Amino acid sequence: MSLERLSTSSILARNLKTAAQVLSSSSIGLDFTRTATTLESTEEVNTTPTSFSPFGPSFSGTSTSLPTIGGTYDGAQGDDTLTFKAQDNFNNPDTKTARIQVYDGLGTLIDTLDFQNVAADTPLTLSNGLTLSLSTGSVVKNETFQVSVFATLGSSVDPDKPFNGTRNNDPNLESGLSVSAGSFEVNGITINVLDTDTINTLLSKITSSAAGVTATFDSGTETVLLTQKTLGSQSQVVLANDTSGFLASTKLNGATQILGKDPDDAELISTVSALSGISTGNFSINGVSISVDTSIDSLNDVIDRINSSAAGVTATFSESQDKLDIKSNSPSADLVLSNGSSGFFSGVNITPGTFKPKAGVDPSKARTFEAPDTVRRRLLEVGRELDALFQDKFKGISNEVVEDLRGQLRDSISAAFESILEDTERSTLRSGFGIAFSFSDTAQGIFDFDLRKFNRSVSEKFNQLTNFLFRDELYLQPGGLIPSLIGKLKDLEADIADTLGAASTGLVVDVMA
Repeated sequence: MSLERLSTSSILARNLKTAAQVLSSSSIGLDFTRTATTLESTEEVNTTPTSFSPFGPSFSGTSTSLPTIGGTYDGAQGDDTLTFKAQDNFNNPDTKTARIQVYDGLGTLIDTLDFQNVAADTPLTLSNGLTLSLSTGSVVKNETFQVSVFATLGSSVDPDKPFNGTRNNDPNLESGLSVSAGSFEVNGITINVLDTDTINTLLSKITSSAAGVTATFDSGTETVLLTQKTLGSQSQVVLANDTSGFLASTKLNGATQILGKDPDDAELISTVSALSGISTGNFSINGVSISVDTSIDSLNDVIDRINSSAAGVTATFSESQDKLDIKSNSPSADLVLSNGSSGFFSGVNITPGTFKPKAGVDPSKARTFEAPDTVRRRLLEVGRELDALFQDKFKGISNEVVEDLRGQLRDSISAAFESILEDTERSTLRSGFGIAFSFSDTAQGIFDFDLRKFNRSVSEKFNQLTNFLFRDELYLQPGGLIPSLIGKLKDLEADIADTLGAASTGLVVDVMA
């Protein structure tokens, strides 16, 4: 028996329709990191370099008037604690004298504020820039309160205090800026503002709206950050039509967007280092010229241009593999690639040239063998030769060796059925395609071929049939019956030759009785 007669794989494969040529680049080295567009306050919400505390102190005794400190400290007293002392008893402002004197930490008088005939809650300004206002109520002579001032510690906004908060509930927006009831737009979506809102409650409104933006307050930088929920440069953050003063108070007016990053295949070719081998110009596929402009085109733009051209190919890019594939749309057509003036194919790690269709099967197009009678005849020949291997006796080889060789062949056949049968331990293996093997009585042969069932499989289950017969040749996967037999028979031939002490001739028939 000749192994050449058993090498039906190549004979049968020639009867399959040719497969379209597919060229794949090696890894291009693109970066697929995606980031989101952001828009951030141009500076701290309150940039005042000095500060004071508290905003709402209380007199030390029985006074019922509530003092409020405001303004901007100019740093005249450095870091210090100021004492405010009432010089008179009065019910603001109904007395002839209503004075508050202010002393620095050394007890030096720095200001006298006269509240006579001053309406309640009207601020008076100290020489150091601070202001003091008194609510309605009584002030008792000699009662005091204290305020700490800092020339070296800047002011900080409190994002959890309401915009209309007073005294110690003041959000401490920068002097001259305020937020009141109104609205503004984020990406065309109206965000309504209430006097009682805080920075954080308003940012929550933005985040939960349909604007597609996540809004947060960064306590470290004391800024508001608006981040697009959709990654990439196409999704932006656009603010408009503020009637509340919020955008100005949080320093978002005039803020410049930092556009998100797209993956390299969507970026301009001229900005992607891994595509630096591509120049503005043209290249051709199957004689069809295709242009590329690295200053305005991305790799995806060029792929779209290829697919919409008359080149008769399909270009696809796999992000997971970082590879570009060019596939001919015709199984029988050559694939001709030329760099042209752009060097495009070399730039994406594909070698240009002329490429012939591949022998094999295109699972999406193949439906039958080109010479089905030849296929059937060859399969029957394979069966007869396999039957002989299990029926005949061999001179010069011990029965133990022969049974071992037959066992190896049986295992190889069983392995080819694994993708079809859940259990390959059975003595009879049926493929469902009219091809079966039985090892229960090898003297009667092991191969069974049902021509009618095989013909029906060719017409109704062609792809499954060819997958079963030739899987590793067509798909580079193990398990095809014919390739498994060829590989095992070559191994057995070498074993027999070694046993006989002779060089392999390619013929097993030489040692058969």
